Amino acid sequence: MWLRFSPLLLFVTALFVSPATAAAPMKLTDRDRAAIVASVARHLFRPGANDQVEHFILADGVRAEWIPKIPGYEVKLVTREELQNTTTRIFYYVFQLRASKRSVHVTVTAYDSETKTLPHVDLHYSYWRTRHGWRGKYLWGGGD
Repeated sequence: MWLRFSPLLLFVTALFVSPATAAAPMKLTDRDRAAIVASVARHLFRPGANDQVEHFILADGVRAEWIPKIPGYEVKLVTREELQNTTTRIFYYVFQLRASKRSVHVTVTAYDSETKTLPHVDLHYSYWRTRHGWRGKYLWGGGD
């Protein structure tokens, strides 16, 4: 026997489902963040992708141990204080992770220490959880 629900009953039920409950973002652990940041760094600094050896990532929300050793590159964390006090121009990347219900959107933006507000690079990735960890995909982006 099939149950029949009135469209009005379904509508009223949907009204009581909290949007916060329906779309609560997944909780990310430090281990999750580390895996995602390492994967993005490996993609960003893959062999032959860049002719510069030394690169900087803003330390906000990123730990040094999350950055893998990548042959041919020297990737270091830099603090906001170091950027403000530098006498030389530094190009640096900012990693932002935004969790949603089923995936994590990662934005990587590159700035230089002189302008700080005009991005030189803007890249977007999507990561989702699998049985064996995290799987990611480059979505779009570019820069000068």
